[in-house]
This record gives sequence, structure tokens and C-alpha cells, in this order.
Amino acid sequence: QSFNLRRFASMRTQRLMSVVCIFLILGSACKRQPSHKYDYTIGVTYQNLQNEFVINIQDALRRRAEELNVRLIEVDGQGRAENQISQVENFLALDVDAIILNPFDQYGSAPVVSIAKRENKPVIVLNAVVVNLNEAGAYVGSNDQEAGRIAAGYITKLLNGKGNIALIRGPNGHSAEIQRTEGIMEVLRQHPEMQIIFDQSGNWDRTQGLELMENWLSTGKSLQAVIAQNDEMALGAQKAIEA
Repeated sequence: QSFNLRRFASMRTQRLMSVVCIFLILGSACKRQPSHKYDYTIGVTYQNLQNEFVINIQDALRRRAEELNVRLIEVDGQGRAENQISQVENFLALDVDAIILNPFDQYGSAPVVSIAKRENKPVIVLNAVVVNLNEAGAYVGSNDQEAGRIAAGYITKLLNGKGNIALIRGPNGHSAEIQRTEGIMEVLRQHPEMQIIFDQSGNWDRTQGLELMENWLSTGKSLQAVIAQNDEMALGAQKAIEA
């Protein structure tokens, strides 16, 4: 995973950012000191808690927050960028020490960063990017373009550079969908005999992945491989194939 942390002006903010990033990275041991008060309060807005991967992120955050004596105020964006904006405005009204944004949309969720910056609140962007990422204090997440290249490269190698592919994307406009698609297309352009014959969003959802795969299989077209941009959609597609 890639990680980028810029310096903040005040010593208090630097210490707070260190605490936040430690439990996000999940790699450092940190013992909680007994206390009747939380050291910090952090507001967290998740892109969509119907997504199993996001739930796993939530579980990890909660574990680390408990170890670091950090209070989390958690809300579900429910797949709507406008929800995340209003949620962060509520965080500011509660005077949280910092904000963690797990953005649903790279454009629609971007105002969260600007709003937090305006109020001099540290904001950490988690697992997906926003267009104004340079305004955030830190980013914790993977290189999605590289993930797309790896997936397409693996399939290309399996098929010896020739075959028909189905592509199941994440939600349109989500930064991971955009960047993973860019990585996939970068590799496939080098292999003209690899053709995408089906291409649609499954919205990170297992059921939608299954339904798309069922529909594509019913066409009778020759299909050699499927690239799904997350595990849930891949599991749905696999279930349809094995049925």
C-alpha cells in the first residue's frame, strides 16, 4: 500500500496525525494507557457499509482505536457523496480532532477535504482517492492503477495473449473503478487479440456480479475470462459460472 503524509504546522496536529496514521497502517504496536478520557475523537465517514471490504476496514479501525484510546464517531455514507459532505459538517459541529474520509466518489466526495481544511481539521483519505487529494493530510490505500495492470497481466498470461474477456467494474465514477480500468486497458492495448466483449458496472456487489455473469453466459458468446474489480463481484460471477 502507498502512504503519503505531509507535515502540519502545529505540534499538536503532528501528534494527532501520527496517532491516526499508526492505527490506519496497522503495523505498529501501541499499548493503551489506562484513562477515563479519550485522547482524541475522530470522525469517520465510510463510503458504504453494505460493502464487505469496507466493513473489514471498519473492524480494523475499531480495533486500533481501542488500543490507542481514540474515540471514533462513525457514519455510513450509503453510497452517496452528498451524505458524506453533510456528515463531515456534523463532525465539525461536534469539534472532532480529525476526520477520516473513505470516499465514495472522487469528485462528489472531494468537498469533504476542502471543508475540513477550511476549519483547520486534519483529514485522512482512506482506500480511495479524491481529486483534491493534495489538500489532505495523508492518504492510506493501494495503487489502483497498478492493481488493474496486475489483473490484466495475469489474465493475458493465462490466455497467451488471445481471448474474449468480460469486465465487471466498480461503481461508475469511483476512483478505484477509474484507476483499475485505466490499468487494465493499458495492458490490453498491448495485446490486440485480447478483446473485451462484455463491460458493465457491478457496483462492488456480489449479487450484481452474479446477475451480470448469468446474462452474459446466456448469450452463448465465446468467453475465456472475467476480470472483476473486487472480490465480491468476482465471487458472484464465479457462482454463475459454476451453476
